[in-house]
Amino acid sequence: MRVTVLPRLQVLDPLTDLELPDGATAADAARAAAARLGWRAAERLPRLAGFGAPFDRCLRAGRALEPGAALEEGDVVTYVRVELVAEGWKIEDALGSDDDGDSDDSDA
Repeated sequence: MRVTVLPRLQVLDPLTDLELPDGATAADAARAAAARLGWRAAERLPRLAGFGAPFDRCLRAGRALEPGAALEEGDVVTYVRVELVAEGWKIEDALGSDDDGDSDDSDA
């Protein structure tokens, strides 16, 4: 089954007071930002076939940081979370019937 996936961009208020330990890395900052925003950990997000890019990225001065890149006090880091939104999705249940997510529960 082929599904159209569209990116969604949201610009959020700055997180200016994240508490990170000395020697924190870009991956630590990404986890802390996701936790502060109440988002599921990137490791727990479902993957779509063919999507291999990381869900989380940190950028410093416009350049992507490797997850293990060390951060220093005063660094300004931009956190990016990729959110996949599937259009026209279908779920196949164990019995093989399709459900497009639009159910009509009325008994009329």
